[in-house]
Amino acid sequence: MSSELIVKYKWQDKDILLTKNDVRNLISTDPKVTDKEIALFMKLCKYQSLNPFVREVYLVKYGTYPASMVVGKEVFTKRAEQNKDFDGYEITDNYTAKLPLEEFEVTCKVFKKSIKHAITVTVSYPEYVGTDSKGNVNRMWKSKPRTMLRKVALMQGLREAFPTALGGLYEEHE
Repeated sequence: MSSELIVKYKWQDKDILLTKNDVRNLISTDPKVTDKEIALFMKLCKYQSLNPFVREVYLVKYGTYPASMVVGKEVFTKRAEQNKDFDGYEITDNYTAKLPLEEFEVTCKVFKKSIKHAITVTVSYPEYVGTDSKGNVNRMWKSKPRTMLRKVALMQGLREAFPTALGGLYEEHE
């Protein structure tokens, strides 16, 4: 009998069979990821009903920091849309070519049928800009600051509006 860690669960009425070797060889891109980090990732996939084979979730490790489970944007929007109380969202920002990025902000309003007022989240560029280990702005944040910050605002707004479906899930750029 194999001592291989295996997790079985349902995802969209399909059976998912996730093994430690799958995670190590197909999902994680870092050979330094530990067996404990892989086991936790597998159990979180099962608990949250996330499918790493269709890129809903990733196991990411940066240097010597503990590995993190990173969830794709579509998981957030799909789960919000599946909620009967979801009534849309609106994203606005103050971006202009002349605005210093230190002053750039994005606001996300999430509307729920059950409450009068939108759940509103505002995020600022200096708080979330992605940098490398030397403090330099990374390629994506340099070339697409508006797209990146809008994504962060949306993820935070949806998580606040639907904590049962999205609590504990984070997108890479958060």
